[in-house]
Amino acid sequence: MGGVRRFEFTRDRQAPSAARRAVSEVYADLDPETADAARLLVSELVTNSVQHGDGETVVVVAHSGLPDVIRCEVIDDGAGFVPGTRGDRPGGGWGLRLVEQLSSRWGVGDDTTRVWFDLPIGGSPRAACPAAAGPVAV
Repeated sequence: MGGVRRFEFTRDRQAPSAARRAVSEVYADLDPETADAARLLVSELVTNSVQHGDGETVVVVAHSGLPDVIRCEVIDDGAGFVPGTRGDRPGGGWGLRLVEQLSSRWGVGDDTTRVWFDLPIGGSPRAACPAAAGPVAV
């Protein structure tokens, strides 16, 4: 397993499930816990893009072959954002919280709406890096 795969989806209600299928294909050889976490987090981020993003498409970039981690990115044509806290919003709003809780590192791009996360390969995603906290700007 190695390399970078890029998938582009129409930014619509079918995009999250299409992104889950793509991630399943790329990470088919991973341990089930890491693969499940990757599918969940990509699905959450693509859903955020569909609900709040800009542009006609959402892009998922799946990196493999990195030392000890996989990295996923979700990108749309939005102007970017500063991650905040969920606060008291009714319903929804858990996507970035899940990313923070399950990933070993995550961050946002400052050039467009791009959110990325790393998951350690093997074992509990969060247990590999319990000190990880908050987003990292890139």
